[in-house]
Amino acid sequence: MEYLPIILIVAIFLCLLLLLRRKPKGTPQKPKPQIIPEYDSEGYNRQGYNEVGRNRQGKYNRYYNVKCYKTDLYSEEGFLDIRKNPLYITNHARERMYERMGIKDTHRMDELAFEAYQFGKSKLQLMKTERGIIEDKEQEYGDSVILVYRGYCYVFTENNGLKTVYKTTELKYESGTLEAPKCQNDGDAGTLDITLEEMAVLNILKNNPQITQEKIAVLINKSTRTVKQTNGMCSAFCTE
Repeated sequence: MEYLPIILIVAIFLCLLLLLRRKPKGTPQKPKPQIIPEYDSEGYNRQGYNEVGRNRQGKYNRYYNVKCYKTDLYSEEGFLDIRKNPLYITNHARERMYERMGIKDTHRMDELAFEAYQFGKSKLQLMKTERGIIEDKEQEYGDSVILVYRGYCYVFTENNGLKTVYKTTELKYESGTLEAPKCQNDGDAGTLDITLEEMAVLNILKNNPQITQEKIAVLINKSTRTVKQTNGMCSAFCTE
């Protein structure tokens, strides 16, 4: 019994030694979130558009054109980045959409305004003669960007607000077609109903028959594939 205190002291000492040598449990590491790249290996995002707003078929969507905002506050057309400056509709524009388009539902107004922003044609995408009309109207409205969409002109402010809408009575633009100018072919002059892209290609070929399809695509802001399809149609009417 005389050794019992010594044994207890030794046992306590060993327990303390084991506790000191025992490694504390580390704080469990949270798994790092997987970073999903915005664009795939071909340069397209999950919605199928590249950084200049083109999908694989060459269709342009202004909403996904982010490259223009990497170096400038405004896009070439005059818009602010819609991700930082959301689209909105003024009360005046809603009144005009109701009066001139017959739209009563405010949700549909929002949808249509966004569609016009995404797919409407600016003056940079129209022919020179039509571009002049739009430029005059933009000056008339002051600090405005006009987009032509489905037969109507949508007048936006430079901070992405829709301020009015009116029908394109001055433009020969209706449902994506224009009345074509007379095109000489074997001495016979006629008038054709062709699209904006076809008319633009006709004018370019008329001024420069040797131009390549790639350069035409850049000039009319379309894909080379679209130009190839359009060029085949136009060559049936104008000699190269």
